[in-house]
Amino acid sequence: MIFIIMEENVYIYGLVEKKTRYLRYVGKTNDINRRFRRHISERFLRDTYKDRWIRKLMERGDELEVVLIDSVKKTEWTYWEKFYIGYYKFIGCSLTNGTEGGD
Repeated sequence: MIFIIMEENVYIYGLVEKKTRYLRYVGKTNDINRRFRRHISERFLRDTYKDRWIRKLMERGDELEVVLIDSVKKTEWTYWEKFYIGYYKFIGCSLTNGTEGGD
């Protein structure tokens, strides 16, 4: 009997201001749609830079979008999340991430 082990992938995603198309947050998730809904529904639970940004955006009536950045192996997500956060900061994106990623 032969077993083929398929490694599960996870998603690196971004939160974008729909009106300006600015990328403001990079994260990792197993379910991109569920995670997006949680960002919106949990925006009052904490007082992080990201949560304040989402609250302000929605108070203005602007929309938030989620974009798929990459699909990566589950065992490598910490590397890739750190990579993309660093990359987007390097090219000038004003990210709301509170850490360098991988946590």
